[in-house]
Amino acid sequence: MIDRDLYSRPNVRAAGIALLASIFIAGWALVVALNAGGPVTVPLTALNIGDSLTTVARATSPDIAKAVERDPFSPDRTAPASRYRLPGEASESAIAAAPPIRPIVIGTAVIGDNRSFATCKLGDAAPVIVHVGDRLGLYTVRVITRGVVHFTSSAGESFDILAMKSGAP
Repeated sequence: MIDRDLYSRPNVRAAGIALLASIFIAGWALVVALNAGGPVTVPLTALNIGDSLTTVARATSPDIAKAVERDPFSPDRTAPASRYRLPGEASESAIAAAPPIRPIVIGTAVIGDNRSFATCKLGDAAPVIVHVGDRLGLYTVRVITRGVVHFTSSAGESFDILAMKSGAP
């Protein structure tokens, strides 16, 4: 026995329409998949594989005698003059030549009795609250005024940084 009132309910009708739509989409996808044709063939010259399929790589055995000769645990061993760098990695001179990142002042709060503070961040680090005398990376906070923080670097350089305008990133 089928309840005729069941089909008059809106949620049952919506479920029936969704079922019919999904059957239609599944059938359409099946027809497209069957009519797609065979696999795509690409000539081997287009792949630019060279001789990699025709030559066999010879396995090299580790040179045990050379490793023992170098003895990584010898007390006489010293560090190399410069550390190993991966190809494309910046050299130490390039890293040393890069100027240090200066702080970004997000905002300041000027309060009497030398309790002023500023919200600053260094590079991509999270913002921090600093007071006069606090260190932020290589810099020391010297003076906090409305919208400006005066820093000194560890090298003795003094500079002011303005707070960001509201709405700036």
